[in-house]
Amino acid sequence: MKPLLVCALFAIGCAGAPSGGTCSDAIGFPSTTDCETCLAASCTMEVSTCYGDGWQSSHLAGACATYTACLCKCAVRDSSCAVSCAPDSSNACLTCQDTLAACVDSHCQSPCSPTMLFDGGTTSNPDM
Repeated sequence: MKPLLVCALFAIGCAGAPSGGTCSDAIGFPSTTDCETCLAASCTMEVSTCYGDGWQSSHLAGACATYTACLCKCAVRDSSCAVSCAPDSSNACLTCQDTLAACVDSHCQSPCSPTMLFDGGTTSNPDM
């Protein structure tokens, strides 16, 4: 089961900005060179649909923009905050995350072992 879907089951609420914010690891995969290279080569359409074309620079948008805007406001490893962001996830976000996960499983499983949902933490959010 996808971490975001698990969070959706236990969520309480969180406000988010449409830009998606800016933070690292909020897409659920590590911000390593090997993972980013594999995602760019094998899963570009999938990751861009979910997180926008700026995903490599950690500027997030796409179908999951509202969710990631909330997540980017959370402190590093604040699982309660991350869980509270789940209601900001749309069906389009959940669907594209499933498609992205299938692509990662097929092409990037080794370099992109998923991180915990709340590993990214806050770096900045231009809409705050």
